[in-house]
Amino acid sequence: MAAIEAHPNIQASVPAHRLSRRVHGIVASVLALMVLASVVVVAPVAARDTSDSQADRVIASVSRHLGARYRWGSTGPSTFDCSGLVYRAFKQSHLAGKIGGFNTAHGYYYDFRKRGRTSKRDGQPGDIVVYDRGGHVGIYLGGGKVISALLSGVKRHPLRGLNIKFTTFVHLGLSQESTMDIARASHATYRRAAHALPLRARPSGTARFVRRVHKDQRLKVLATRDLGHRGVWIKVKLPGGDTGWARRSRTTPA
Repeated sequence: MAAIEAHPNIQASVPAHRLSRRVHGIVASVLALMVLASVVVVAPVAARDTSDSQADRVIASVSRHLGARYRWGSTGPSTFDCSGLVYRAFKQSHLAGKIGGFNTAHGYYYDFRKRGRTSKRDGQPGDIVVYDRGGHVGIYLGGGKVISALLSGVKRHPLRGLNIKFTTFVHLGLSQESTMDIARASHATYRRAAHALPLRARPSGTARFVRRVHKDQRLKVLATRDLGHRGVWIKVKLPGGDTGWARRSRTTPA
């Protein structure tokens, strides 16, 4: 038996009908693997097409480092100082260009202040938060919460919960609505007036007054414009057809 099993022409002794079934089985297996491979390749692309906003990506990235130890001058991956944590979060999100790459806390503050992108109001998720005129920086989560690298490590804390003074937001415009979503009438974005607010002809508090919107009025969002230190403005349409611009910070999700 050993001599037969080792014979080079052993495959010739397999009946033709059994060999045919084997060939068909091999072909079917190859086709199945090709289909599986196409699914594996396509799935990540589909996931990227429906990815979260830029602000969501930055916040998810910085949140992964909660609990990491503080180390002066470090940009990670396991230890950070405050500016190093900001840089790492944006770099991991492939958005380092939004903040001009690596910089110090003072550098981020003064560079963006010169460009008119800082203010104490209208902070949006993903913005940089500056303390002590550039002595410390973190990333704004929204809802009055910040993540930053403190001497005790990377922590989530209230915006005004540190023993150093809040200075300003650096407005990066990462959380504005997707223009694709706004363009789709079947997936229109709606917000609701949090207070009675004026609609303006342009995104400016000094622009021509259009009309006043009462509190809780439902607004259809047509466009979004981030004006840096002048805040984020939305162009809205009322049920009666009137349109105008309002500060986004004075509205809430409908």
